[in-house]
Amino acid sequence: LEEIRLALNTVTNKKVAIINGDVLFNSQALQHLKGHLSCILYDSKGEFADDTVGFVVNNSMVESIGHGLPYKWSQIVYLENNELELFRKIVNNRQKSRLMISEAINYVINNGGYFKAVNQLQGYIVKGPFCK
Repeated sequence: LEEIRLALNTVTNKKVAIINGDVLFNSQALQHLKGHLSCILYDSKGEFADDTVGFVVNNSMVESIGHGLPYKWSQIVYLENNELELFRKIVNNRQKSRLMISEAINYVINNGGYFKAVNQLQGYIVKGPFCK
């Protein structure tokens, strides 16, 4: 979370997309972020391996995120409003700087935040490695 903390502390935007550095995507994939409040894109095309971080969905809302769960997270999360403020709170806690982003998302959910699960039907999102 330390890299995300540094980035969030330099922007004043009220809407932020966080994309893992080893994800390759095109602009059509990000079009799914429009029209939603805070959301998480998931892979519906089978591009991400079974051991990829996934999440549980109930009524289109993410309940928890972690390994071994059915919906595979595309490594893209969009934050605004309460979810962004809760996320800023966790990343600014220096004792939590070694947490994974999925753990921070669970913190947001456990503290009253909501993420809509958005199916990535169009566009292109794949996870690396791209170089050997």
